[in-house]
Amino acid sequence: MEALDKRAEALIAEQLTEWDTAREHYAQLTQVQVKSIRFPGFRFDVQFNRARIRSTSAPVDAHAIRERPCFLCRENRPSQQRAIPFGDYDILVNPFPIFPDHLTIAAREHIPQFIAGRVSELLDFTRRLDGFAVFYNGPEGGASAPDHLHFQAVCRGVLPVEYEAERWPEKSLLREKDGIRIFGMEHFLRKALVVDGRDEKEVANAAGQIMEAFASLQPELSEPRVNIVAWYTQRGYRLVLFPRQGHRPRQFYAEGEGRILFSPGAVDFAGVIVTVREADYRRMNRDLLTDLFLQLTLNDESWKELKERIRACSGRNRA
Repeated sequence: MEALDKRAEALIAEQLTEWDTAREHYAQLTQVQVKSIRFPGFRFDVQFNRARIRSTSAPVDAHAIRERPCFLCRENRPSQQRAIPFGDYDILVNPFPIFPDHLTIAAREHIPQFIAGRVSELLDFTRRLDGFAVFYNGPEGGASAPDHLHFQAVCRGVLPVEYEAERWPEKSLLREKDGIRIFGMEHFLRKALVVDGRDEKEVANAAGQIMEAFASLQPELSEPRVNIVAWYTQRGYRLVLFPRQGHRPRQFYAEGEGRILFSPGAVDFAGVIVTVREADYRRMNRDLLTDLFLQLTLNDESWKELKERIRACSGRNRA
């Protein structure tokens, strides 16, 4: 059978021929405005992408979720949307893309968006979808469908964190065991943990341990606020986990000129800011991004405690 990444590339090409909505939105990517905002040692690429307003502004409270049909369930998908069945998942072309190759990997069963027990599956997709980075938005961390388990995949090389996680000079080694290394990225504006290793099960286990340690800091939530980005190279797996304290900044709920439609997920934390209104795009600068991310990323006290718990963790868990 043809490799999964080749099948996915063929699906994208076919859907852009067959599906009007996808073709229109992918064509609009050529009109997307982009500017880079640089900080010492890292950058954010800011997009003005009108088509993403549905995801950015989506109501994700329990009532709103109950009242709308799940757009990831097979029976509710557009008739023109096709899928590649793979294991317990369907691989779909995302009709509201951020990048030219943008997939949604949706569980066939309508089950909640939780990463526990699913990290190995995410990592498996990074290996099978060669040339793609795979990411996860937690139910309290930017997922627009918190009621349906799904990952997303985008072409490698478009997320600044792919390079920065490799080259960042201020990484604190938190643990090295069984061929797995866990680092904390310091002074990166966003709190970020990096897991490196060749063995899929060991990388997944380390990520599961991090999630257990983090969950103890946010016991009121069904899953702690988190975004995950992962990719695979000849040197093995790399997984970057962004622990968060907030879902949306105060500006999202402001009225009038003070409102900014910023509801970040994994892509934003990984260095690509998606704005859906031109006014918000023009306002984005270093000071505003600093304010927004400091509201949402883990605070310094919790970050210190989380790192201490990771250093102390030595048990196994189901990841």
